[in-house]
Amino acid sequence: MWVAPKRSVHMLLIDFHTFGGSKRAKILWTCVVFATFWVLWWERNQRLFEDKFREVDCLWDHVCHLSSFWASGNSLFKGVPLFLLARDWLAVCAL
Repeated sequence: MWVAPKRSVHMLLIDFHTFGGSKRAKILWTCVVFATFWVLWWERNQRLFEDKFREVDCLWDHVCHLSSFWASGNSLFKGVPLFLLARDWLAVCAL
C-alpha cells in the first residue's frame, strides 16, 4: 500500500514505479502530481470563496481526467485514444 508523503514538496520528488519504469509512466506520474495540486488548489478556492465543495471521489475523478488529458498531449501518447488512457493507466504505460 502506498501512502502519500506528509509534505507536498516531497510528492514532487517521488520516483513512482507503480506505472512501470517507461517514459510514458514518468510523464503520466508527473501529470498526476500536478493535477493533484491543481485540483486541490481549485477545491480550496471553491470552499473558501464560493462555499462549494465536492466529495473526495469526485476530486479523484477530476485528477484522473486532467492527468489523462495532459498526458495525451505528449508525443509519447500519440495514437493512444484519450478514453483508453483515462480508463487504464497501467495498460497504456505498459504498451
